[in-house]
Amino acid sequence: MARRLAQTLGHEFMAALTTAGVGVSDIDYVLCTHLHVDHVGWNCRLEDERWVPTFPNARYLMPAADEEIQRARHSDLYVESVLPVIEAEQVELVEAGHKLGEHVTLIPAPGHTQGNVSGGSIRSHFLPDRHPSSRVPN
Repeated sequence: MARRLAQTLGHEFMAALTTAGVGVSDIDYVLCTHLHVDHVGWNCRLEDERWVPTFPNARYLMPAADEEIQRARHSDLYVESVLPVIEAEQVELVEAGHKLGEHVTLIPAPGHTQGNVSGGSIRSHFLPDRHPSSRVPN
């Protein structure tokens, strides 16, 4: 199931990047706020029957707590969308308090997943999947 879902995710997003003149090699960072399929399904693409990182030059930031849980499960999600990025040595496992440059700090946003993070700065804040009814198991 993860393979079929991963192959359908991101087409509009990737088309929007292309329209904006941004290629996959131009992306420096990918922040996975948590490790559910709708947030990591486009981390990798199938190339010659192998899952490879979609953004070959990017550092993928992933919550350490979520990675630990998904690694233990070793599900299709992990094998197809997380492990290939780890094996390519492009992952940085992060926790709340991690800084993205000088102006953005990751803050804990537990509830949706164990390691869910959001981030903010003096001027902005982002809240991934923060809905009152969104409390689901990892």
